Amino acid sequence: MMHLCSKTYHLKKIFVLCGALAVVGIFLLSLRTGLIDSLFNDSTHRIGKGGDFFQFYQAGYNLTQGSSIYLPGSEPLVIPYGAIYKYPPFAAYTVGLVSQLTSPWIAYSCWVLLILCCFVLLWFLISSAVFAVGKRLVPFFLFCCFTPLYIDLYMGQTNTIMALLLCLILISNSPSFVWALSVNVKMHTLLLLPVYIKQRKMKIILYSALFSFLLFIPYFLWHPSDLKYFVEYVFGTPLDYFYQAGNLGMYPLIQDLVQLVTYNTSTIAAVQFMWSIGIVAVSLWVMFTTQERDTRGLLSLWVCTFFVGYKFVWEHHLVMLLPVLAVEYMNRDRRAVAVIWFFLALPTVFWFVDMPIGERYAELQPYLSDTRSILYHSCKIIPLLLLYSSVICRLLNVRFPAKWLAVLLLAAVLFAEAVSAVSLSARDCIARALKCELNGDIPAAHLWYKKAYFINPNYIDGLIHYANFLQEQGLDEEFSKCVHRVYRLDPDNPVFGDLKKTKN
Repeated sequence: MMHLCSKTYHLKKIFVLCGALAVVGIFLLSLRTGLIDSLFNDSTHRIGKGGDFFQFYQAGYNLTQGSSIYLPGSEPLVIPYGAIYKYPPFAAYTVGLVSQLTSPWIAYSCWVLLILCCFVLLWFLISSAVFAVGKRLVPFFLFCCFTPLYIDLYMGQTNTIMALLLCLILISNSPSFVWALSVNVKMHTLLLLPVYIKQRKMKIILYSALFSFLLFIPYFLWHPSDLKYFVEYVFGTPLDYFYQAGNLGMYPLIQDLVQLVTYNTSTIAAVQFMWSIGIVAVSLWVMFTTQERDTRGLLSLWVCTFFVGYKFVWEHHLVMLLPVLAVEYMNRDRRAVAVIWFFLALPTVFWFVDMPIGERYAELQPYLSDTRSILYHSCKIIPLLLLYSSVICRLLNVRFPAKWLAVLLLAAVLFAEAVSAVSLSARDCIARALKCELNGDIPAAHLWYKKAYFINPNYIDGLIHYANFLQEQGLDEEFSKCVHRVYRLDPDNPVFGDLKKTKN
């Protein structure tokens, strides 16, 4: 009997290992063939494969020319495509400069291999530091099937490297250099500062500040005007940038919910700001209340704080959660954490809400009805909130009511879905108008735009779409009226400059 059980376990182990490795194989195959690209917004409606990595490549080229890495000038574009560089300068004068030794596509391929090596190293570090022998099978499967990894590979992002650095921070007694390095890759880990302040680890803070100064400041001494751009990007991003299909954090869901009541942009921004302040306040209270001495728990708290409280949470960011998920899995109800991990590992419902609006640089959000937008934006934030709650309960040494919290969050989302389903909002009308435009049904589109205006004549985003439609149809008089209404309602709207380009 014992022999039979042992044989069954080994067969199960082989099956799980083969399944997990097969998923990673599908990720790699899809990088070549696009097999699963349609499951993700970033691989369907964004700039293209390697788009984020090419930022580093172009920034490295600009450095060799003595040009700004942030503000485009007269230097030629040496990449197939890419966005403006927006990260700390460290990646530009490391990855960017080294990449100049070869072509952009070969450099991207090498970068993908480096990400995979970091992913393998991350697993070995986590499994040896966190998981007991015999308890690694389920985490290994969830680890390998974590679909945000595919987007990290596809975009050529740095989140797997950040996850590795976070893991080193979690297991290190003196993580000064690693922490400073992580801040200079992505500034998200600045949120770990309160932990070291509470524990009075001033040496770690001072050494990290020194390392960061040496890595961060030299570039801005060379290009001081770039510092203003960098600060404005980090702290001053306009409201409409939060509200897009690529953002899976709380900010777009808050906008979905507030828009059921009002389209006032000031109200939306105020609620989003209060949410972030509230999350930080809760995390500070938990940190100073807990008797927990294990630094890993406190660090996990602040990593989760970023995911539920920050304005941007892209799908590839979720890879940074892997060390936290591993720690929680070994310290809480494993079944509950495994379920949370499973839902974070799955793709979003993008495949359900997507529509043929174009493959590159096409924004899906305006085409989503209230109901679909709430469904889409809640599919990752619910497990993120559950993970955040799990960490808080562990630190406060209270039972984690996973089932009740899940039911409560799902009930809240279903209530919002019901409210949006029984009432036709101006945004729903705009979404239907845009769909009609896609299908070439111009008269129907015009009727839906008029209906949106009738329901809410002060819905600025709707007016902007309506104005663009009127201009394309050559209805200059109506277009002019629409433009003037937008101006009266919001003369400082960031897109207003485009509306002023009339045919007159």
